[in-house]
Formats: sequence, C-alpha cells, structure tokens
Amino acid sequence: MSRRTNAQVSLFALMLAAAGLPLYIHLPAYASGELGMSLGALGGLLIGLRVLDFVQDPLLGRMVDRFPNTRALFAALALLGLGLGFALVFTFLPTAGQLFWLILGLALLFTAHSLGSILFYGQSTALAGGEAGLVKLAAYREGGSLVGVLLAALAPTLFVAAGAGGGGYPAFGLGLAAMAGAVWLLTRRLWQITGPATSPMQLSALKSVGGVHLLWIALINSLPVALTSTLFLFFVQDKLGLDALAGPLLMLFFL
Repeated sequence: MSRRTNAQVSLFALMLAAAGLPLYIHLPAYASGELGMSLGALGGLLIGLRVLDFVQDPLLGRMVDRFPNTRALFAALALLGLGLGFALVFTFLPTAGQLFWLILGLALLFTAHSLGSILFYGQSTALAGGEAGLVKLAAYREGGSLVGVLLAALAPTLFVAAGAGGGGYPAFGLGLAAMAGAVWLLTRRLWQITGPATSPMQLSALKSVGGVHLLWIALINSLPVALTSTLFLFFVQDKLGLDALAGPLLMLFFL
C-alpha cells in the first residue's frame, strides 16, 4: 500500500464513521428536540430502518459481487446518497409532510451507508495488496474511523459556538453533504485498484473456519457501546444538565 492509498483509505473510513454516528447518536436528540418527535415514535422508526438494513444488506452485497466492474459507480452513488440524505434530514426537511420526508431521507441514508460500507470492506484485499497487508490496512481504516467519530461528535457543538441555529444541526447536515462530495473527489482511485480473483465465500465455509463464533463475539461486543452511546446525549442534557458540554463529553466518551 502506498502512502496515497493509506491516506485515501483513512479518508473514506472517516466519511463512513462521520456519517454513521449521527444516525445513532445525534438523530434521537435532533428528532426529539428540534422536530418534537416522541421517543416512542423515533424508536419505532429506527427499528423499522434496522429491519430494512437486515433485508437489504445481503441484496446489496450480492449486487456488488455481480457487478464488480461498476464499484466506482456504486461508491459515487453511496456518497451521493449520504450527501442528499443528510441535507434533507438535517437541513432542508419540509414542514409539510415532515414525517414522510424524514422516513424517506433516513431510508436513503441507511441504504447509502450500507452500500458504502459493503463496498469498502469488500475492497479490502485489493487495497491491501493481498491478505498479508490486511492488518496494516485495518490500522489506517480504524484510525480514520476514530477521527470521523470524534469530528461528528463535536461538530454540532462547534457550529452552535460559531453562531449556527437549530442546535447546529442544519449546518451539520450541510457540512456532511459537502464532506461526502469532497471524499468522492479525493478517493476515486480506490475503486480502480484490483486484487487477485476470489470467489464469494459461502455460509458453510464461514462456519468451517469459525466465522460464526466471531460474529457472536462482535454482537456481544457492540451491545454495550450501541446502547450507551445512543442514550449518552440524553443523559448529559437531561440528567446532568450540561447541554453546552454535550459535544466535548461525547468526544471524551468515544476516546
């Protein structure tokens, strides 16, 4: 892997992480505080979107496998979907038919994020130059992801400090949309890199090498962070009464 490729890997991972965090962390506070949505309704909406992911993710993966020569196009569509979705949900959400447009925008965001993630991880062996380089690739990928999480955690607070209204969320949506466009321009080369020909792994093969056990470990490992991070902003604002410090405390939480 060249330094240029390393930097592009980190940048794309940064975008995915910065895009994923608002869907689980900022969205509940934004929807309840700025849109006046009840937490029960929001919880039902998020469950529905996760069911959508459960159904569509294997289909997206099969689509990427079937058309390997169009990965650059899929990456462009993923980043375009993220940009349009964030601009719609956080910045230009119409008052008339608000719930409909919110659901549409979130469905677009979840689909685009899933497509980008599947593409990115599916490209790992080619980017690493073979299986031997996967650990090094993971270091640059996870480093970029951490920076993306920290930036997204702090961004609304910074926008509020700069004088933005609406809790900083409208400016946040535009910022993420602009970032998606910039990342596409800067990382297009990633999808031109080809690796050794491989055949898709079947579920039986995954079981034979212990992959199912790793999936269970990943599930258990993610549960505490998923639950606490989603509730963290509510705890800071409602229990501690430290709204002004929500961004820095959220960044400290992820660090």
